[in-house]
Amino acid sequence: MSQTQIFRGVQTRITRIGGTTQFIYRGTTVVELVDGGIILRNGGWSSVTTKLRMNQAANQFGLGFVVYQEAFAWFVVTKDGTYDYSDGMRIDPLGRVEHKDGTDAEPLPDKPALINGRIT
Repeated sequence: MSQTQIFRGVQTRITRIGGTTQFIYRGTTVVELVDGGIILRNGGWSSVTTKLRMNQAANQFGLGFVVYQEAFAWFVVTKDGTYDYSDGMRIDPLGRVEHKDGTDAEPLPDKPALINGRIT
């Protein structure tokens, strides 16, 4: 079983440039901390390992989200609820989730939220 607490593994690195921190897996910045927000990207790779690297970054640095998969679809869970994953989505400093184009994402009804780091 893969460890999920520390961002590490083959072709995995953390880069800090100015006020931006990038969590990079196989050349794709899967998590980026910028302007107090979090940007999630899979670069078109919906793999188990890409999702694992996102969750490792979230766990190690207390970023307040979990990415999971159900029936081939990806979801992001925050304290405010569960959202459909979209490449380039952003979680702002207040926890608001928005799509890459800046439109607000709506939490999905009947899906869990994240409380104390656990999906409820």
